[in-house]
Amino acid sequence: MRGGPLDPSVSQLFGRFDLIVLFGKDEEGTFVDNLERVCHGPILHIRPFPSPGEKIHLTDHLLGQFARYGFPISVVYPRLRLTASDQDWEENSGKVKG
Repeated sequence: MRGGPLDPSVSQLFGRFDLIVLFGKDEEGTFVDNLERVCHGPILHIRPFPSPGEKIHLTDHLLGQFARYGFPISVVYPRLRLTASDQDWEENSGKVKG
């Protein structure tokens, strides 16, 4: 509840952090507001999904969320690199033996 009483033990726990990253929904800002009451460092709110109707790839959305807090984004499109054993597994896993 916005502006309501806060549990002292939970407040003490969150009050010890220099930085809090909230990765989740908080449309009305209640959770962030309550964290700001006890945390002395910055609170970064990362929204895990684009707004409804926003046509953007999830990767681009998340990179934008981190970029707005000043995190350097050096790779626009992350790539997965498969090892030789990963490639061998992939080639052999779909084959039916019999």
